[in-house]
Amino acid sequence: MTYQTDRDEQYLYSGILNSIKREVLVADKKSKAILYANPAAREAFAREGKNPLETTCYACLHDLKRTCPGCVKKHASGKTPDEERFNPRNQHYERIASHSILWGGREAIIFYLDDITRPKENGSNLKTSSSPTKLNFGPRKLSMASDRFPAGSMER
Repeated sequence: MTYQTDRDEQYLYSGILNSIKREVLVADKKSKAILYANPAAREAFAREGKNPLETTCYACLHDLKRTCPGCVKKHASGKTPDEERFNPRNQHYERIASHSILWGGREAIIFYLDDITRPKENGSNLKTSSSPTKLNFGPRKLSMASDRFPAGSMER
């Protein structure tokens, strides 16, 4: 029964994330393998010649060969501070927000990527600007699918 609920929730989450224009990646918390990339992320990484589903979060997001320094500590509490950086591959400024979630019953990290090139080039103070709307699944297990849909109703 738990397996069915986890699968239903993952199906529901991916359906929601597939519909947004913001780039979203989900990585296994232990192995760092990318478990999911929404269409916006797959298209953006394809322009850079990458398939995020064939790599890890540290290779995909930071071009590293090993886990990012401080990653385990950074993601231990669930919610992490946003990271702003310049991406030399696409010549854009990006904001990466991330936090811990359960994805199909396994501990994972969800990454939201935003192109902030225009505000950065205009000299906006990004620390005081309003941040984009986030789908916040939080570090807890959501029970949307199990509460609203009868068991097995979301099977393909």
